[in-house]
Amino acid sequence: MVRMQILCGLFKLAYVGGMKLYTRLHTALPAIAAFGLGCFLAPSLMAQESALEADSISVDEKNGLIEAVGNVRAEADGNFLSTDKIYLNRQAGTMEAPSPLVLREADGSKIKADAAQLNEKLDSGRFSNLRLTPKQGGRFTAIQADKTGDHLVLDGAVFTACPACETDPTRAPLWQIRAARINYDRAA
Repeated sequence: MVRMQILCGLFKLAYVGGMKLYTRLHTALPAIAAFGLGCFLAPSLMAQESALEADSISVDEKNGLIEAVGNVRAEADGNFLSTDKIYLNRQAGTMEAPSPLVLREADGSKIKADAAQLNEKLDSGRFSNLRLTPKQGGRFTAIQADKTGDHLVLDGAVFTACPACETDPTRAPLWQIRAARINYDRAA
């Protein structure tokens, strides 16, 4: 398992349960220069705590691209992403998760989706086949969803306040509201 972490501008990469590769940028500078790794994530992440953990992490420093594969966990601003694979574009400050994912947001809400394109803070992006369980309760599903902070636009959407059936969570709820589009502002 490989872990990348940026904490207040300091870089740390380590094998979890194994040998530490780098501890801090100022102590690891010769090793980083030798491998040509530099700073992995977008510069805007330098002021916040962020982490990326996966079975394998590949870096294309020339193009500013990172590929993380296998048991991927990313963290930024209290948001946690779990998936099988992500592609990070350091220059654009974006990441793509082409496989099923779970995003646990800082407020306690949980998003599941088949795929997503997200920003580096994990607080905005586009989701395919979204299932959202807000902290306040209820459930949303959508064929496509765009999220900007606390605002979501859900296309091909369904909402219900009914909890998921314990014996069959895929079973349709007793009642639901269907709409071509739902605008959901959690801050309101």
